[in-house]
Amino acid sequence: MREFLFIGLAGALGTWSRYGVHLLAKRYAVGAVGTFLVNILGCLLLALLLEHPYAERIFPRVVRVSLAVGFFGAFTTFSTFGYETMQFFEQGEWQFGFLNVFANLLGGALAVWAGFRWSLSFS
Repeated sequence: MREFLFIGLAGALGTWSRYGVHLLAKRYAVGAVGTFLVNILGCLLLALLLEHPYAERIFPRVVRVSLAVGFFGAFTTFSTFGYETMQFFEQGEWQFGFLNVFANLLGGALAVWAGFRWSLSFS
């Protein structure tokens, strides 16, 4: 039961964090940039959390699960990414739609790779 509570609290923090990034991106760029940033940052930090050689010693299991499932589950925004991509397509902005797909997928994969590599630097 404690784990469910921590996941819920971490999820709330992830949601608020995502919204904060969205507001900053909306102020300084376009909304899709905020989605891109949270997806890339979420991929990088989740990989680092799960692959860091000392993660199990630094964070108790309940904290790792709460962060991975709760915080990063709420922080990353794949459904928003899909919606924003479809908006580009519906507005006839095909180049931005495909750029959004390419940037998020390649950027996410590269961020996970970077998180793995970064975690190796701690061993």
